[in-house]
Amino acid sequence: MTNHKMTEKQIQAALIMFWLGSLVIIAISPEAKQDSWVSSLLAAIMTVPLIFLYIRLCSLYPGKNLFEILLQIFGKIFGRVFILIYVFFSIYLGGMMMKTFSSFIRILNMPETPEPAIILFIILLSVWMVKSGPETIGRMSKYTWPILGTSAVITFLIAIKDMNISNLKPILNTDLKALFSGAFTIFMLPLGEVIVCLSLFSSFDTHAHMSRFLFKGLAMTLTVLLLVNLRNILVLGFPSATMFYFPSYETVSIISIGDFFSRVEVLIGINLMLAGFIKISVCIYTASLGLTKLLNAPDQKPYVVPCSLLMATLSGMLYTNSVEMMDFIKYYTIYAIPFEIIFPLIILIGAEIQTRRRRSDAESPSASES
Repeated sequence: MTNHKMTEKQIQAALIMFWLGSLVIIAISPEAKQDSWVSSLLAAIMTVPLIFLYIRLCSLYPGKNLFEILLQIFGKIFGRVFILIYVFFSIYLGGMMMKTFSSFIRILNMPETPEPAIILFIILLSVWMVKSGPETIGRMSKYTWPILGTSAVITFLIAIKDMNISNLKPILNTDLKALFSGAFTIFMLPLGEVIVCLSLFSSFDTHAHMSRFLFKGLAMTLTVLLLVNLRNILVLGFPSATMFYFPSYETVSIISIGDFFSRVEVLIGINLMLAGFIKISVCIYTASLGLTKLLNAPDQKPYVVPCSLLMATLSGMLYTNSVEMMDFIKYYTIYAIPFEIIFPLIILIGAEIQTRRRRSDAESPSASES
């Protein structure tokens, strides 16, 4: 890989696009129904402690990525066990996203195109981007994020004439269990997946403020989530919104201004594909970097293609149809708990213990000298 550094704006944009890469499937929370926009707010609040955890972890090991931190905390044996765990998680997440977006393209735009051909196209672009280095992912994100954000705002404004405010009523009528269940789903998919992005953190400029780009990225992601949620609910309503696999695409397909501004869903589909493409690229980068550290190899590039092929193979084995794909989301929220909550807590505890031991060892000689 190259030695170029990602700027603060680039890594912030990469985080936003990584989070929004799942927007195509989490635009509306079925559990929270018309209150799914409230679930988005709660999910963002749940993410704040996790962000503080990563800020603390990276402040203890500045300039290091996730895998270097794991090796330093747990040593060569247990460190490699954790690396293997997150390589698997990155490959699984990348395979899941490949399957989601290949289904998205095939169902809505190219029903006659074989799914393997679509996945091959995604792989070729992702491999090229990852081999070009993390700064290429950052540059791509920096240029595509404003387009996606602007599209969300414009489609919301254009859709106002098709909105029905009664679709939001009764507000906060959903029971707390369903509300928090919807929030937890959004938290796990995609906000909690930010640990996969820690592989990029050794590539950002030392002048970048980690807390600033993390919280600004979360705020911007939440803004888009709220706009998309409110737009879909106000236009489609419930239970109509739950009848579609991809409600965002269906909502925008309704939007038009006279006869000269229509078929906006094509542009939205391209935006969602760009976000998914960047998320898949981050997963490939993380998996190949982890495999490099696991095998103690000098170069990451030879492992990029094998990791992407593993993701493609896995994507073909995950689900047999789109119904299974959507049903699996509720199981994924349970399956991802160790990777996104339990293991990060264990890593932070290990980091704190190691830091305190270092301090006590550093203080012991000075005390004996005095």
